[in-house]
Amino acid sequence: HILVYIFCLLTLICYITPIQLLAGAKWASLGSGAQERARNLYAYLKLAGYSDYAAAGICGNADQESGFSDEYNSGERSYYGYFQTNESTYHVWTALKNWASDNGLDYNDIVVQFKYIETVLNNDFSTYASISLADYKACSDIVTGTEGFMVAHERCVGGNYLPQKVKNKSDPNEKYQDGDIRIEYAEDLYTNLVGLSILISLV
Repeated sequence: HILVYIFCLLTLICYITPIQLLAGAKWASLGSGAQERARNLYAYLKLAGYSDYAAAGICGNADQESGFSDEYNSGERSYYGYFQTNESTYHVWTALKNWASDNGLDYNDIVVQFKYIETVLNNDFSTYASISLADYKACSDIVTGTEGFMVAHERCVGGNYLPQKVKNKSDPNEKYQDGDIRIEYAEDLYTNLVGLSILISLV
């Protein structure tokens, strides 16, 4: 077992070091705590069956919404958490905290917050997005990975970005906020986190 872990670690180091040289400035601007949360979320998503592109797209949305900062988990706000859940209108943050408490989980944890989102993600995709959740989880490009979660879950309408690959199911011309930035962040996170997939697949 020790040899297997050493092999996995060496493989990860040899693979990820060259691609990180190409990374954008956004990853470098995240603090160590934010980078750790991004890694934890990406690793969970991979274990849950999401492709690297879907995982990076979800992380890119979280990065745009909160920068992976834990400051959004407290205080008086209309939107809370790493995914900026709507509290003022739909009381999603309260529902998330109650769900976490009922299941003995820490609502401040980014993976716990996504696990709650997963409890409604099936309905969100079938209601809002032009692709199924199964197709989204298996997607093979960053744009689909980012737009799918933006359209199905974040639903940040009212911007200037018209999705290219995943449309609003009821209104294909619906525009969203900062879609191009979400994709840019997702690409940067993909570059930095895709090496985790090798470690996860080998261990």
